[in-house]
Amino acid sequence: NVMGIQILEPGCKKVSVKPNLGDLSWASGTYPTPYGDISVFCKMRSDGTLDVQVDAPKEIEVVR
Repeated sequence: NVMGIQILEPGCKKVSVKPNLGDLSWASGTYPTPYGDISVFCKMRSDGTLDVQVDAPKEIEVVR
């Protein structure tokens, strides 16, 4: 739940990534799909916004 990865279409063709760090200053994680892992790294900036980096296989559409 921290990484906020949600499958939007069957077969993981489309996923949503909306991290919720709560009190954490950063988090990272992976999510397995039939096409390979989705990797997410997010860090809280000093202004309170999130820096989110997503690495996903080219077959997957990522919505933020």
